[in-house]
Amino acid sequence: ALRRWTEAASARFGKPGSKGSAALSATQGCAKWLAISCNTRAGAFQSPADVAAACADLGMDDLEAEAVATVLWSGLAVDARMPCALLLGALSSSSAAAPTA
Repeated sequence: ALRRWTEAASARFGKPGSKGSAALSATQGCAKWLAISCNTRAGAFQSPADVAAACADLGMDDLEAEAVATVLWSGLAVDARMPCALLLGALSSSSAAAPTA
């Protein structure tokens, strides 16, 4: 689920295999989107439905968005909140680890 989220976020905010400043720009763009466009408060999602809405906004169909959100929430939520920093960290790590063509 985390890999699918990072793939969708990378497709929207960055170029596959981006490194350095391009990868940083993708992470920053995603962070801004999470803060402004998604239903987050204090840097965290407040419900699985909010995570599913974000997944759908990244281009996943409703069924996939629900499935990804459920797995992400069950694995990453702490005290009924899911910190966005965990998703951004995964995005940043996947961009840094992506092979170059």
